[in-house]
Amino acid sequence: MNLFKKLTSAVLSGLMLACGISTTNTFATGEENVDALVVGSREAKNKFSKILFGEEKKFGDWYSSQDDERNNVNFYMSENNDEETGDLIHNGKGSKMLPNHIFFKVVLAAVDADQELEKVKEDIKNIVEYICDYKDECTQVIVVGCSNTIDIPSLALSNYVSGIEIISTPNKWGTKHNISFSEQFLGFFPLPIDREKHDLCKSIMRSVAICDDIQKRSVYYKEHPIASGIIGLAGLGTVVGIGYGIYKGVKKFINKKPAVKTKSLEKVKNLV
Repeated sequence: MNLFKKLTSAVLSGLMLACGISTTNTFATGEENVDALVVGSREAKNKFSKILFGEEKKFGDWYSSQDDERNNVNFYMSENNDEETGDLIHNGKGSKMLPNHIFFKVVLAAVDADQELEKVKEDIKNIVEYICDYKDECTQVIVVGCSNTIDIPSLALSNYVSGIEIISTPNKWGTKHNISFSEQFLGFFPLPIDREKHDLCKSIMRSVAICDDIQKRSVYYKEHPIASGIIGLAGLGTVVGIGYGIYKGVKKFINKKPAVKTKSLEKVKNLV
């Protein structure tokens, strides 16, 4: 029995890994230092920096903020929203040949949420498609709705962001709709004038953890094809085992004589 329990546990663990289910706390955070790229229109980025830092910040520079757990987030404010920003999303900040190269695991899409709702939705769709033209598979995107009031339509915008991900996934992503992403990567964060900045930092830290998890699993499968094959066989074995069990059960049920017929036959014998 113990051997069976151990075997079952091993198979389930393998299946969990194969399906991408982590057995550890993915979102556990200690003291960390992460980088986030802020993109969007000039007006939206100005509003973002004014709400988050209390003043409009210069584009093309770094600015830092901390959450309650002393996790430091460095925000890089992109200068514009053209091919240069696309290069930042795709390649990061600095050269890959230099030690100061930054790969942005999180991209913040700043949107002015004080416009008419339909215009805000249009801006969200356009900027998400733009980011998807350049983003890495594991890069997480957070649409940040910036508002000078507390009456931001958070639920409507959050549902809209979820909706465009659901609709666009089977149709692929980007302005040309020819890019596929296998993981959920898109979220929404409301940033009204009175919102605490450490809440945004916490959201960024969670997104970084998701990015790291996707990267680790991707590297694992690439570097460990044998382990991946074993996990696949374990999963296949489980499916085959379940199928065989169902087959035996059905066969036993078919071959078993119904109790009603047996009792009827005994009655006939007694009468004879």
